[in-house]
Amino acid sequence: MTRSSARSRPAQEVINAHTEPRHEEDVTVLMAEHASGSRQVSRWHDMIASAACLAVSAVVLLSLSGIADRGSGMSALNGRFWPTMLSFGLIAIALGIALIRVFSKGKPVSDQDAITTAGVLRLMAAIVLVAVYVASWGTIQFAVTTTVVTAALTWLFGGRNLTSWLFFPLGLGVLFHVLFIVLLKVPIQ
Repeated sequence: MTRSSARSRPAQEVINAHTEPRHEEDVTVLMAEHASGSRQVSRWHDMIASAACLAVSAVVLLSLSGIADRGSGMSALNGRFWPTMLSFGLIAIALGIALIRVFSKGKPVSDQDAITTAGVLRLMAAIVLVAVYVASWGTIQFAVTTTVVTAALTWLFGGRNLTSWLFFPLGLGVLFHVLFIVLLKVPIQ
């Protein structure tokens, strides 16, 4: 065997590995390798999330009396309908998470990355952006603020190409404007 043929054989195997289609067994192997790197999570994380969901839904349900009915009656889609539905949805999700954690047999694992300072700062910046967005509804046009905030949030969470920076925020701004202002006639502006 010559020296050049010994070098070309491993190189050919690398080329074949990249050009040959993967089989279903390969996906299973990749999933198993990925799962082996996951970390155990305390059951209390999910219980705390469930308790937070229940607390938020309780606050919303108790605050419903402050929403004006405008004479449409209880059976109509009035101002109380969507907060009520969202609260009951939160209650169902909270109970589902809690029941799954209580009755699951194995230890819960997570393939999510660990919490980092950069991630916490990113989350805090997103919360501030959303708060500024909601506060600006009465002063700046709704479609403009939707487009700007969506572009900022997209950049904040890793969108770096033209589609995510330009087309997605513009499309979402137009869609929200047509849906809420034109069709539903919500007095946001």
